[in-house]
This record gives sequence, C-alpha cells and structure tokens, in this order.
Amino acid sequence: MSSPATTEAHGTHDAHGAHDDGAVHAHVSSTLFYVAIFFALLVLTVTTVGQSYFDLGRLSIAIVILIATLKASLVVTFFMHLRWDSKFNALIFVSCIFFIGVFFSYTMNDTNRRGIDAIEPAPLKSVW
Repeated sequence: MSSPATTEAHGTHDAHGAHDDGAVHAHVSSTLFYVAIFFALLVLTVTTVGQSYFDLGRLSIAIVILIATLKASLVVTFFMHLRWDSKFNALIFVSCIFFIGVFFSYTMNDTNRRGIDAIEPAPLKSVW
C-alpha cells in the first residue's frame, strides 16, 4: 500500500484531476480540422496578395499587418497548441502582439510626419 507522500511524489491526479503531473499530453484533432485551418491560411495568403494590387493609401499597411497577425494567431493557437497550453503562455503571446502593435504605430507615426521630399537620384556619369 502506498503512503500519501508516495502518491504525491509520483504525481498522480487528485479526485478532481486538477493536479499537473508534468507529463506531455497530446491534443489530437481531426484531419478535417487541420485541413480547415490550412485552407484558412491559404485564403488569408491569397487575400494578402490580392490586397497588394489595390492602393488603399495608409490603410494598406494596416490591413496587411492585420492579415499577418491573423495568420500568426492561427498557427500559434492550433499548430503550436497554444489553445491547450497554460493561460500564462497565451498572455505572453497577446502581450507580444500588443507591443508589436505599439511599435508599429509609433514607427508609422514617425515616418508619416517627417516631411522628407522625394530625393532625385544623381545623374549617371560616363566613365568614357
């Protein structure tokens, strides 16, 4: 018969199953689910390429960044199993996306307000 200390040391689950035993738990999803995620990524990629043919001014960069963020979120959430991981890792991912957004907004604000005119290239000199 095992003692309670031995049971805890071996990492068995308590009555509610809330104890983390440190083992890797596979999250198997159906093939159809992964195919759906794959096609969503393809649609978002085609959307990005299609958007490149339209000039939407300042909105173009924001749309492309939004699409790239959606694609990264799908990959991280489902292919890297963040959905089934600890909430702390999800918080870190969301924080990173937030700070990248802050970085982009400050960078875009800076480059839009510089007032630099187009610089004409110097004429080519002939060596002969």
